[in-house]
This record gives sequence, structure tokens and C-alpha cells, in this order.
Amino acid sequence: MLSRTLWPNLTEQERLGTSPKSNAYNCVAWAAGEDDRWWEPADPRYDPHIGPKHWPDGVPQRYTVENCVRVFVLLGYSACDGPEHEAGFEKIAIYADDDGEPTHVARQRPSGVWTSKVGNLEDTDHATVHSLEGGMYGVAVRFLRRPIP
Repeated sequence: MLSRTLWPNLTEQERLGTSPKSNAYNCVAWAAGEDDRWWEPADPRYDPHIGPKHWPDGVPQRYTVENCVRVFVLLGYSACDGPEHEAGFEKIAIYADDDGEPTHVARQRPSGVWTSKVGNLEDTDHATVHSLEGGMYGVAVRFLRRPIP
């Protein structure tokens, strides 16, 4: 069960999670549609992750909001104005802390519900991008969309 302290805006239902805990993948991977490898640059600020690790070629090996945007542009996403559901599109929200450091990435399902992989914990579905704000993830600062494949 996800912590009320770390994610104070999650409802009790959202806090239950939708998968078992896993070290196999992280939020960036989950947002990109993968659950078998950890997506993270070889950035010295982060401890190395055990197991398969991936960062797309051509994206600088530094974990920044702009580099997260570059990752999803390579996957066919483009910038958009906000998190509102748009039929025919899936969206990505990139979160950052007060210092502008990226903290999380969430993906909007075709239904309009958002989904996140919470570190090495569970996946969870959440009604809005704001459900994860106000705690350790800061706020959603960038939004991207692509037509549903």
C-alpha cells in the first residue's frame, strides 16, 4: 500500500496499487510501455540499478526534464498544453521537484485514467496527474501526447 506521507493526494483506492512490487522497471519504462527493464541514464547522481537498464541512444546521459522530453519525443510524442483527456491520444506527464529536477513520469490510459510505476514499488492507477502531486514527486511540469497506436 502506497504511503500517505509520500503521496498525500492519492485516494484510498489509488493507494492500493495495481501490481506487485518490482525492481525490474521504473516509471519512465512504464510510461514508455515497458515492464522488463529500468529506463535511466548513466547519471552519476543516481545509484546504479541492478538488472537491465536502458536509456535511448541520442539522449544525453543526464536525468533532466528536457532529456525526459527527448526520450518521449523519440517515441512519437509531442508537447501539448495539459493533462486533459483527448480522445484518440495518450499523454505523458513529467513531474519535477522545487529545484526543477525530474522525479516521475506518468502515462494517461485511453480511458483518461493515469497510470504510474511508483519507484520499485507497485503500479497504480490514479484519476488525475494531481493525485501524485504535493509529496515526493513535486508537480507535473510538462505534458506530451501522441496518437494512440
